[in-house]
Amino acid sequence: MTKTQAKKIAQSLLKKAPAAILTSIDGNGFPSCRAMLNLKSNTLKTVWFTTNAPSEKVAQFRANAKASVYFTVPGRFEGALLKGKVKIITDMKVKKKLWEPGWKMYYPEGVADRNYCVLRFDAAGGRVYSNFTKTDFKP
Repeated sequence: MTKTQAKKIAQSLLKKAPAAILTSIDGNGFPSCRAMLNLKSNTLKTVWFTTNAPSEKVAQFRANAKASVYFTVPGRFEGALLKGKVKIITDMKVKKKLWEPGWKMYYPEGVADRNYCVLRFDAAGGRVYSNFTKTDFKP
């Protein structure tokens, strides 16, 4: 598979995956994975997430920005892995842009809620697993 084909598969998975698996590094140096809402980011270079500001994962990203994101669709034997770093975003313009009205049940004060946190994952590299092969690519 070519790098261009790998990127197309990764982009398709990014759009179709119901969730993304976000991995941080805990205080003991071990990976810590969790399913996150797939906010349907438009590019493989930048993937957006929201979470609770006081969560363990936010503390882990403050200590170590290294992360990975994995996209897959249940029932298909292919996936896309992105490796990079997470930045905690405090810019209110960005937070407003990502805000969804249904999130008020999690953040009662809306977009200004102290617990509403936005994470930006910036990919440095990627790998696609498809048809029993793996191909590395640059996002």
